[in-house]
Amino acid sequence: MSARDVSPAVLNKLRKQMEEMGGDWSNVTLLERAADNLEGFAEKSFDTVILNSVVKYFPSASYLIGVLEGALRLVKPGGRIFIGDVETWR
Repeated sequence: MSARDVSPAVLNKLRKQMEEMGGDWSNVTLLERAADNLEGFAEKSFDTVILNSVVKYFPSASYLIGVLEGALRLVKPGGRIFIGDVETWR
């Protein structure tokens, strides 16, 4: 599993929460990068791509389209892309 965010503060908070929860998180990778940076991810390698509480901060509709096109390349056949917590475009 991989999680990405452009904010090191958010990623550090996630690391702290994971540590506090305990358990084995060896299958989780946290990456500091933009949503359109798909470097290192193989095509059709994800069951699910989640864009939650983030698309409302994208700079433009064309950026969103580019991210979705990239997500489509990553999702396995029968997989899904979930876009959640979307407010009015700003």
